[in-house]
Order: sequence, then structure tokens, then C-alpha cells
Amino acid sequence: MALENNKNRPPEKPAEDRPEVKTPPPASSPSPAAGGKSRPSPLIIGGAVLIGVLVAAVVYLYSQIQSQRRELREEVLHREATELSLQETQADLSSRVEQLSRTQNELETVLTEREQLREDLTGTRGERDQLRSRLETALERAEFYQQRLEAEEKAVASLNDRLDRERESQRLLLSRVERLMDERSELQDKISRLEERPVPEPEVAIPGVVVRRPVAKRQGTILAVNRRFDFAVVDLGERDGVRPGDRFRVIDRERVVGELVARRVEPAMTVADVDPERTRRRLRQDLTVTLNE
Repeated sequence: MALENNKNRPPEKPAEDRPEVKTPPPASSPSPAAGGKSRPSPLIIGGAVLIGVLVAAVVYLYSQIQSQRRELREEVLHREATELSLQETQADLSSRVEQLSRTQNELETVLTEREQLREDLTGTRGERDQLRSRLETALERAEFYQQRLEAEEKAVASLNDRLDRERESQRLLLSRVERLMDERSELQDKISRLEERPVPEPEVAIPGVVVRRPVAKRQGTILAVNRRFDFAVVDLGERDGVRPGDRFRVIDRERVVGELVARRVEPAMTVADVDPERTRRRLRQDLTVTLNE
């Protein structure tokens, strides 16, 4: 306990700094000559004790003031060091906040660029899908028209063979007609010689054969119908004055049941598309068609 009191006790000031304390002169002891022993006065003793107490109190207060001054000085130094450290911390914090703000701005810029790139990529994908869809549609249409062209060529080839056979039959029939005409001329000559008078040329009618001067046909027949590609082949062609875009009326039992539009014109036949808006029912082979004026 004594050691702790010594540690807490402030260091003593040099003698020159200490306040000068005047001690009262000692009381004069009674002279032995006065006879008998004399005792100090109680007032003097009380004053001496009071003075001692006051001196001890002053010394204690002075030591406390010095201790508080040192503590206050240390506290001020500590506070200044703390404020300096706080200022440095605030400066570092401000620098970090500024750096964080720049980083955040850069991050926002990067995010904006990423969104823009994502939008561009989405648009590019959309355009690619659209182009792919258009390409697939074009390929499907090309395949459709290729198949339709093949079907038309097959139908035209088949009808050309049929037409060649009919032409051969017609050629044989015409040859027969020519022979009959020759025979008629011979018979007319014989009749003229027998009757010795002019005989008008009668028109010879051969059963099943009618001889007429060839004229452009305005009426024909459907030779074939393709329901998959909605077209028909008629026996009227370029020789009959048919041109691409001409329209045919389809007649069944004296009633118009549909219309065709000439698209591919051959010399003796025409490939025509079925007009769905003006065709009331499905067409079939051997129906009559007439070329619109």
C-alpha cells in the first residue's frame, strides 16, 4: 500500500520551487529559574497542529494539481494524436470513397455496354432466325414449284404422246378422206360423161367425218387435272390464239362451274391454274372450256 502511494505520489519539486513555509519560532520554554516545570499552552499546540495540517493539505493539493496537469497534457497529446489519426483515416476514407465511386461508374459503364451487346446479340439472333425462316420458306416454295413443274412436264409429255397418237389417227383419217374425195371426183366425172351436163359439186358427207375449213378454236376440253398443285391442262394452245394470262370458263351441262388462268402455253395445249375464288367445285377431266374474249 505504501509502495502504491509512493508511485501515485508526484515527484517532489526542487527546493527552490517549493513554497516557503514559515514555521513559527518555538515557544520559549519556562526558565528553570522561574521555578518548577512549565507546560506549552494548548493554543500554541493547536496552532502548530493546524499549521502542519495546512502544510500537508497544500502539499497534497499541489501534488494533485501537478498530477492533473500531467494527465491533462497527456490527454491533450493523446487527443491531438487521435485527431491526427482521425484526419488521416478520413482522408484515406475519402480517397477510398472516391476510388469506389470511380469503380462504380466504371462498373455501370461495363454493365451498360454488356446490356447493349446483349441487345445487339439478341437482334442479331432475331435477324438470323428470320433469315433462316425466310430461307426455309424459299426452299419449301422452290421444292413445291419444282414438284409442280415436274408434274406439269409429266402431264404435258403424256398429253403430247396422246396428241401424237390423235394426230396420227387424224392423219390416217384425212388420208382416207382424200381417197374418198378422189373416188368422189371419179364418180362425178363418170356421171358427167354419162349425163353430158354439168353437175354441181355436192357436199359429200361421210359417216363420222365432217370436212371443214380449219378455224381457230374457241372451245376445248380439259385433258388432265392435277389436284395437288391445282392446275389443269386444256387442248387449246398457241395455235388457237391462247396467250399467258388468258382466262377459260369451265362449263358442265351448260353451267359455268369454274375458271382457269393460262400460265404455260404450248403450241397445242395450255397449262392453266385453277382460280379458287371463281371455282365452285372440283374440276375433272373431259369438262368443256371456252376461251374468254
